[in-house]
Amino acid sequence: EASGLAQAAARSALATSAPNQRSYHKELSKVLRESDILLEVLDARDPMGCRCLPLELAVQQKLHNKRIVLVLNKIDLVPRDVANRWVTHLRQFFPTVPFKSSTGNQRQAHRGGVDGYGAECFGGEQLLQLLKNYSRSRNLKTAITVGIVGYPNVGKSSLINSLKRARAVNVGATPGVTAAVQLVALDKKVKLMDCPGIVFARAKTSEEEADVLLRNCVKVEKIDDLALPIGGILRRTPPEQLMEHFTIGPFSGVAEFLTLVAMKRGQLRRGGAADQDSAARIVMQEWNSGAIRYWCEPPQQAAA
Repeated sequence: EASGLAQAAARSALATSAPNQRSYHKELSKVLRESDILLEVLDARDPMGCRCLPLELAVQQKLHNKRIVLVLNKIDLVPRDVANRWVTHLRQFFPTVPFKSSTGNQRQAHRGGVDGYGAECFGGEQLLQLLKNYSRSRNLKTAITVGIVGYPNVGKSSLINSLKRARAVNVGATPGVTAAVQLVALDKKVKLMDCPGIVFARAKTSEEEADVLLRNCVKVEKIDDLALPIGGILRRTPPEQLMEHFTIGPFSGVAEFLTLVAMKRGQLRRGGAADQDSAARIVMQEWNSGAIRYWCEPPQQAAA
């Protein structure tokens, strides 16, 4: 029965996703079936953009014994007060733990950080305590299994490695590094299951498609029209900030922005014309790594 319920929940969660995401049904079913707790990992820069609402609903409706905990990851990439307000907002729905993975060998990726957390993991002890308290309250004699779910590149594998304090699973800043469910024993009491990143929403407009691309859900080399996500970056980021980051002058629109970046970074075609495609790839890489600072403000009521 548990297997059937897990499969039904996975089907329901993936119902609104794009067809190419539904191939993850088997992996998601396995995680839902075997886990006692689900850690849903969110990127602190855009928590609502990467919340897996269809999954949350499916679990609440079909798997009543599963507990969901939200992990607000990458809090070093947003101001501390913004992270605190997001935690307050998200705790209206589920227990929420602010988190920053240890970044021992990711020096470049976190130079965009704004609030100096250092290289150490932040939030790990709180998260482990919450998991062990749950195990104790449920009187579980065996180890609890914790499923880790979320969009691609929100930091699921880095979270596991931080909790394990070792490189237990592969990580990377490109989508698709985790291709199948991986099981990691944290200690005698806790096992972690790393689920491949899944895009639970289907883009219906060009702006929504840009949102998916900007969440680093698609490999840059597989994006047909790079102007789409670059336009999304220009909508989200104050022009003065981009001018300062790339050391360029004022611009109007995607084409002029990419031309200025190409000239500044030496991305020129034969004859000296600006190579806008190369410039767009540079901008996307710096966006995905967190070097370009950006964050969403939480809803107003959270500040009350």
